[in-house]
Amino acid sequence: MALENILEKIGEDADIEAGSIINQAKKEAERIIALAGQEAVSMREEAARAGAEMAQREKEKLITMANLDGRKKVLAVKQKALDEIFENVKKRLDQLDEKEYAKLMKKLIMADAGQGKVTVVPGTDDRKVINKKLIDEINVELKGACKVELSEENTAIRRGFVLKSGKVEVDNSIDNIIKTARDRAQDEVAGMLFK
Repeated sequence: MALENILEKIGEDADIEAGSIINQAKKEAERIIALAGQEAVSMREEAARAGAEMAQREKEKLITMANLDGRKKVLAVKQKALDEIFENVKKRLDQLDEKEYAKLMKKLIMADAGQGKVTVVPGTDDRKVINKKLIDEINVELKGACKVELSEENTAIRRGFVLKSGKVEVDNSIDNIIKTARDRAQDEVAGMLFK
């Protein structure tokens, strides 16, 4: 074989080998392109799904915040209404005539008297209403179940009384009674709102 034939044979073999390498490279490139396309579709679907989930979470967050804001506004309105109601109660108590006010004090003393011996310490403005005559009426109605006495002590409260039994003192000032009723009403309102 002549050198020319050998060179021609080497060239043909190189062309065949190069064609084979090119075909393999084309197939590998097609496979990589197909995989990249599938991965791109998968990434696009995942991004869309993640975006939808994030949008749903944001929507739920906004709804929750709007509901909470609405509840706060309702609570503020109800608290304002409670303030007005209890302010009116206080005014009405201040406007009761002496006879009606004495009936109220009698009822409160009897409700808290319990058993044994209790001492009533009237508020500074109620000494003339919560007097010996009222205490005597209470003792008659209690029929010995409890002995109520009128104290000569002074107390820091203006209206109402302090009921003492041994070392226990119960503050039945008008302010405290109204505050307790208001707190109870406020707890009930809050309970209804935040169920």
